[in-house]
Amino acid sequence: MEKTRSNSHIILNCSSNFPSLRIEDPKKSSPECENNQFPQYFLRSIPDLKRHFSLQEKIGEGTFSKVFKSKLLKNPTKEFALKCIVPTMKWDRVANEIRYLRDLGGDSNIIGVKTCFFGSGLCVIVMPYFPHTRFIDFLKDANSFEIRNYMKNLFIALEAVHKHGIIHRDIKPSNFLFNRKSMTFGLIDFGLAEDEVVLRKHALSARENIQFVSPAATSRSAIRELVATKSNLALFAKEGNKNPVLIKKRTYDEMATRPSNTTPTKKAKYNGNFSTPVKAENPSVIPETPPKNNVDRNEAEVKPRKLILKPSSISNPCACYGKEQICNNCLRRFDLAAPRAGTRGFRAPEVLLKYLQQTTAIDVWSAGVIMACLLSRRYPFFSTFTDDLTSLGQMITVLGSKRFMKAAKELNQSIIMNPKKIPPLDLKKLCENLRGNNSLEIDDSAYDLLNRLLEPNPRKRLTAYEALKHPFIDC
Repeated sequence: MEKTRSNSHIILNCSSNFPSLRIEDPKKSSPECENNQFPQYFLRSIPDLKRHFSLQEKIGEGTFSKVFKSKLLKNPTKEFALKCIVPTMKWDRVANEIRYLRDLGGDSNIIGVKTCFFGSGLCVIVMPYFPHTRFIDFLKDANSFEIRNYMKNLFIALEAVHKHGIIHRDIKPSNFLFNRKSMTFGLIDFGLAEDEVVLRKHALSARENIQFVSPAATSRSAIRELVATKSNLALFAKEGNKNPVLIKKRTYDEMATRPSNTTPTKKAKYNGNFSTPVKAENPSVIPETPPKNNVDRNEAEVKPRKLILKPSSISNPCACYGKEQICNNCLRRFDLAAPRAGTRGFRAPEVLLKYLQQTTAIDVWSAGVIMACLLSRRYPFFSTFTDDLTSLGQMITVLGSKRFMKAAKELNQSIIMNPKKIPPLDLKKLCENLRGNNSLEIDDSAYDLLNRLLEPNPRKRLTAYEALKHPFIDC
């Protein structure tokens, strides 16, 4: 369907392929859309929108969009969800989201798209309205059957997305809607979704931009200058944290440069807020959706900067290798432009480690975090208010250092920790302790599945297809 009227365009050809979708309005929008007149501004800017729909209350909000419940003027009994995308969102990402909704939606628990409106640099995606149960309400008393059914339908949606080579990148409870009465499900929000093939090309491009030079001779004076310093997280030990974790992550390539001089790392000030759901004295459920500023969006279109790295060699490393500090040369290095998009608390280890060759496995990890929430009745399971290093520390606290270090090494990443050895926690006992008096009778196979989903090595992690064959799901 293609229709043009006044200042707006409706463009959607449901029978065409991915590349056929286009956005035809380069006009800039006004800052007026940022204030509390948001829906009115969209109605004024896109006349066709006002002619067809009546906007009701806001039912969702993200970093780059707001979602409103609306009714069709010609037939008020028909309700829709209108996703109004602000102009700060890059248009190629908007086009990708519409393509994925159009070509994947309407089947396998994936919400589709009805039509789209464009005008004055704005975009509105019209989708079916899906009345759903709040995840925190479902979490409190979900039984074994409901947890199994929820996870099964999530894997059905992920398997359908992944078999097309698409990474959703933002799997979390608020993006997988669930109606407890009708037992229906709907995966939404493909705003961060990426094609695995395109992502692989970006990874190869990033590698080609790395300039390799031969390593310099080892400087004994540089090694002598490496004075041991107290770790920033060691400060937490003084405040009662019995199992602090210090993590410094660098690739082996970054370890291969000889420094000219070194300086200790800066100490971080202790703010008294360091705790994980595992260690919190009174863990509790927080509101369903973490603050929108917790969503990190990495623009894959940004060209990676030129890096000067030296060939990795464990026998010939940088002088700061294995130390709880980083030399000046390593500090001056630019970070790799690895994709980091996603919601904090749900991002996979390889995302936090800035591993370039990310796959659909990152969605499976996020599904594992959701399952951990259901089995422990705690949301979020991992804190959503922490930086990447602290998030890695929380993962290691649960999964143990040996398993995590082995996974990092296979991804050509190096992690330095203090203490060096952290035993893994028993997931069943952990979930039972977090549930407290809120009992849940569930088969032990559920914890086996959870352990396989929360595999730190993406190459060994279950796929969505394999998860559907797991005894806990397929019984």
